[in-house]
Amino acid sequence: MKTDKGIILIVDDNPNNLMMLIDVLDESNYELRIAKDGQSALNIVQKESIDLILLDVMMPGMNGFEVCSRLKGDSRTREIPIIFMTALSETINKIRGFELGAVDYIIKPIQIEEVMSRVKTHIKLSRLLKKENEINSLKSKIISLASHDLTIPLHTISASSSFLRLYNSRLSDKEKMSNLSIIDEAVKKMSITLDNIITWFESESGQTCFSPELINISNFCKDIFEKFKLLVKDSHKMEFSCVKSDIQVFIDPDLMRNAVINILSNAFAYSPKESLIKFDVFIENKEIAIKITDQGRGIAPKEQEKIFQPYFASKNSGTKEGRGLGLYTAKYFVQLHNGRINLESKTGRGSVFTIYLPSNQ
Repeated sequence: MKTDKGIILIVDDNPNNLMMLIDVLDESNYELRIAKDGQSALNIVQKESIDLILLDVMMPGMNGFEVCSRLKGDSRTREIPIIFMTALSETINKIRGFELGAVDYIIKPIQIEEVMSRVKTHIKLSRLLKKENEINSLKSKIISLASHDLTIPLHTISASSSFLRLYNSRLSDKEKMSNLSIIDEAVKKMSITLDNIITWFESESGQTCFSPELINISNFCKDIFEKFKLLVKDSHKMEFSCVKSDIQVFIDPDLMRNAVINILSNAFAYSPKESLIKFDVFIENKEIAIKITDQGRGIAPKEQEKIFQPYFASKNSGTKEGRGLGLYTAKYFVQLHNGRINLESKTGRGSVFTIYLPSNQ
């Protein structure tokens, strides 16, 4: 039975060397790909993800040095570690190999223990480097997201607080409360944005903690509805309905609350003032459905396939800030529950987001 120890490409035109390497590496549960010439090796790496290449130097036609040069010259393959196998023990040949980008050398005749040690070491190093690069890439994206999505609410807070400080004695109580409400709303947006960025990072790096427990989904959704109603005050109308008061389901309450709140926030953000937001909970085809309906701008058909992608912001979002992480995290959390999100929307006629969860009924 193969494991995830790695995929190794062996490139050698000598049948005896091939058989020996295949025997020992296959026995150690590495997945193997075989090429008997340089061009075949180049073809394989274009089609498959290879973790390590054992590359013979002296081959007819394209030799190992040329194969290595081509691999390192291609952005898609330059990070694959290459170990040369050669009978050429002269220092000048070793230097040439290292200059081309090889990570190591194995001198023929091949010693099994040496091969196994170097293969194991370089696959481990390669994976650690790849993981480090992924983390650095995630960090860069987080900085980009934070600097973009937090700029507007920070400017809003700064402007309102400066206004209050400079003109406090001239403002009526109503004007003061209005500016404080603006600051409060900006803080809430920052909090949601930071939660979404942290969630996105945890999902991308595989660090999300999933702890389901038996929850009364009726009470759970009703609680979210009541708190949201207090937040939006009179800006929108809200209706809540639940067909049963005792629907039980295993969910992670924190993750599911985040998913529902993100969909609700999206509905309020892109719906006209005083329009109706409907929040319905029911059972459909042995699944629990949490349905949120708005009367907003709607989402164009071409954008509906992309709306759950990270960074995506609908062209129909007008002047709203943000990168679309809310719906991405909502979908990710629902999928952790073996659930799904269905979207129905028409431009200019609003949207319906429905979360479907496996039922315990």
